[in-house]
Amino acid sequence: MLNNISRENGHSVTNEGTQPPPLHRGDAQAAGKSIPCDSAECPEHAVSWIDFRFLCVGHLVSHCYDRLEEYERAGSTHRTEHDAKTQTDSKFLEDCAAKIATLLITHTNLENIDRARLLDILLWANELERKRRPPQFPF
Repeated sequence: MLNNISRENGHSVTNEGTQPPPLHRGDAQAAGKSIPCDSAECPEHAVSWIDFRFLCVGHLVSHCYDRLEEYERAGSTHRTEHDAKTQTDSKFLEDCAAKIATLLITHTNLENIDRARLLDILLWANELERKRRPPQFPF
C-alpha cells in the first residue's frame, strides 16, 4: 500500500521508498514543467532522484561523492548482511550506479567535466559494491 507524503516544496514521496515520484523527461516536458533541485536556494532543475531527493547534476555529484566516501570510510568495520546500515548502503550503491548510468545515457547535453565526474562515481560505486560481496570461487 502506497501512501503519498506531501512535502513543503510540493513534491510527493511514497512511504515505500522504492517508487519515486515520476521524474521522466517526457512527463515533465509534456506538462511544460521542470522539477527544481531540492537543495536549498539552488536555481537548477533536477536531473535525478536519489535518497528521497530531486537533485541537479552538481548536487547529485556532490551527494554521491559524500555517500561513497562515507561508505568507504565505514568499510573497515565488519557488519553482517542483515545489518540495517549494510542493507541501506548496499541499496544506495546499486541505486547510485543505476541512476548515474541512466543519466549518462539519457542526457546527451552534459558538459565533459560533469560526464567525467559521473563516470567516476559509476566506477567507484561498482567497485565498492564488488568489494562488499563475498568472493566467488570459480568451481
